[in-house]
Amino acid sequence: MQSESRVRPGALDENTQQELIQQIGRVLVQALPPGWQEVGVEYRAVGAHSELTAQLTAPNGTLIPWAPPEETAPMFDRLRIGMHQPDRGTWISALYRLQRPGSYSVDFNGDHEPAWHTPPPTAEFAAELRTMPRAGENIPAWMAERAGLSAPSGSAAQDGNPRPAEAFDGAGEAGRQAIDNPPA
Repeated sequence: MQSESRVRPGALDENTQQELIQQIGRVLVQALPPGWQEVGVEYRAVGAHSELTAQLTAPNGTLIPWAPPEETAPMFDRLRIGMHQPDRGTWISALYRLQRPGSYSVDFNGDHEPAWHTPPPTAEFAAELRTMPRAGENIPAWMAERAGLSAPSGSAAQDGNPRPAEAFDGAGEAGRQAIDNPPA
């Protein structure tokens, strides 16, 4: 679902991004049923294809599917577009976690293919790269393949040179890279 109040790619500064993240949290909290302990909301998007799924954790630990408010998806879409960085692109999925009484975290994934509930049409991957351009070295191989590109320009797949690994401490909850450094 694309937001009706379109924002230009990369138009949101860090303060506006944080305000929008907090606004998403307020919308979610206002709609949550009594007794929730934790909620995870995942927004996945490529091109004009998007998905929004959520589940609650009940006090006894039971996971319950939950439908977040309709206005949540356009807010995530606006955030995704507004966070675009020239040559880096933007994120493909975001996992927003709220824990009672009031903590939250957001994990943005710009490189790994999310677990789509409905696979996006092939054309959406090419559309993503047209509307949210990335430099060749920043196009993940899976996205290049789906977009019909032979290989991302400048990538290890094309020039035969290994790409330097990014420093990370291990895998986070969703299997994505995590950094666990003590405060400086």
